[in-house]
Amino acid sequence: MLPVLSTRPVELPTPRAALDYLERRVLQRFTVPLRDLRVDRDGRLRHHGAMPIEQLADVRLTDVALDHLDRLAAVPAPFARRIEPELHEHTLNELFARQLAQVTVVVEYEHGHPEQRRIAGVVPGMRATADDTLIARRLEELGVPAVFTIHAGTLEARFGVESVEVLPADTIDVSGAVRSEQWSFHGAARRPVLEVGAHLLRLICANGAYASRELASARLMAWATDRQLTDFVSRQIERVLRFPKQALLGAVDAMTRSLPTEDEHDDVRRLIARHAGRAHAAVALRTAVSWYDHWNAVTAAAHEVEASATRRALEVHGGGILDRFMIGAARAA
Repeated sequence: MLPVLSTRPVELPTPRAALDYLERRVLQRFTVPLRDLRVDRDGRLRHHGAMPIEQLADVRLTDVALDHLDRLAAVPAPFARRIEPELHEHTLNELFARQLAQVTVVVEYEHGHPEQRRIAGVVPGMRATADDTLIARRLEELGVPAVFTIHAGTLEARFGVESVEVLPADTIDVSGAVRSEQWSFHGAARRPVLEVGAHLLRLICANGAYASRELASARLMAWATDRQLTDFVSRQIERVLRFPKQALLGAVDAMTRSLPTEDEHDDVRRLIARHAGRAHAAVALRTAVSWYDHWNAVTAAAHEVEASATRRALEVHGGGILDRFMIGAARAA
């Protein structure tokens, strides 16, 4: 395997700390044909086109970027991890040369230190993005405490935690979640540039779900001004802070009294099996009866997967289940 720079999530405890970090960071994007890229055995990437791009001259790869390149070239991850750097270099360069697709290479470094450039990601196509500094700045201006996590092109801020006892000895923490993607490998065209919603964490078993989500469309965010983005973030933060706690209580009560049909049970089983394996699906649903049991089975499956995108997909599916009951509870209130 090629030698690469290791990356890990950056945790920032306040909007001010996040703003300071983001204002130091420089992101550059270069959309080029994949066939014009080359790697070397030292884990560096360069642009090899007719007019070579200076900013892509022998830049160190991160582990995230190398994973992206392996996926683009259809190199299986277990094989990529085992092979020698020389064979990895040869394999990628041979496969790149056969590709017609355009990719976006994301270069990252701190202001004033361009010599420390690194390839943060290499993703299919290109997409518009929201300015992460606007999110951090608006949370700071509103005086809303928030904790930020930044990793692999994604920023997520959690804010406004409140605990709700939904059943005896069963408590859920409700917090806001602002998520912004600067780049993403899979499904970028189908996902919003920015989403703001509620995250629910069931404390008894640490199962999480994203619920009551209101998404910005890709078209809106692609053409939005900074002012429109700031207004959007403000409205959605206020909406989440007014999350209907009574509706949550009603939703959980309805879920405990409602039974899924056989087809719905099979849908949940297939969902868990697809992401966490058939064995886990069988165990998770062995004693599941009510929709509340099935909801917890879906969110618990997120603990069984390593990939963050898969984990989030299960949490979003869990949130979708809860959303259906939240709508009914809100109407009944």
